[in-house]
Amino acid sequence: QQILQMGTIAIAADERIRSIEFGCRMYFTGAGYFRLVAIRYGETAGTNAVIQQSSVSTSVSTKTSGLRLHDGNSEEWVQGTLDTLSLRPGAGNTTVAGRVRVTELWADVDVNERPVVSGVTASGLTTTSRPPVTYTWSDADLDAQTTRQVKVFPASVYGASGFSPDTSSGAVWSATTSTSDATFTIGADLQNGGTYRCYVRAAQEWHGGTWYSDWDYDEFTLQFVPPNLPALAWPTDDTN
Repeated sequence: QQILQMGTIAIAADERIRSIEFGCRMYFTGAGYFRLVAIRYGETAGTNAVIQQSSVSTSVSTKTSGLRLHDGNSEEWVQGTLDTLSLRPGAGNTTVAGRVRVTELWADVDVNERPVVSGVTASGLTTTSRPPVTYTWSDADLDAQTTRQVKVFPASVYGASGFSPDTSSGAVWSATTSTSDATFTIGADLQNGGTYRCYVRAAQEWHGGTWYSDWDYDEFTLQFVPPNLPALAWPTDDTN
């Protein structure tokens, strides 16, 4: 049995590995079974069989593992695991009577790009204290939006040193919603004449959790005209 180290594949900062599918072209003769094991480089043993062939194959055939969403430790594939990934082809036990011949090995890595939120725009700034907001969801892999997070900060907060929409307090309104919609209305009354930033990020489903985009925001100032106060009408008393 020979251990073969995989070549290096660089995953960009805004990418994650969705799955890996292993494959081989092989044949063997005799009793027993063939096994292809994925292990970390430097190990000499492993039981994570990604392909197992138990029937005798005297002609070259192609075998694939199916999509593997996690590594041998049931964790998401990451760059470090990929860098140390090795494949060990050979007999599955010591009773194989014959030869195992492998002509090709491969691993197809399915990489997913991070979603993008852009074009956050608040409208109705001259007519309402609760502006409606729209934005654009983009995903290169055509994954659907599943969750949206919104935070609205006044200028006094986002203008302060060390501000971060992730960690700073002082939002006048925030909400996390399970939705595919790219429009909403700010759910708190904002001060007329005040300047605010509405931060938005959204997420796709990812291995049972969520994977968020970066934050995008719109900065705006409310300049609406409040409704006129009702006028009081006094009855005329000609006698007095």
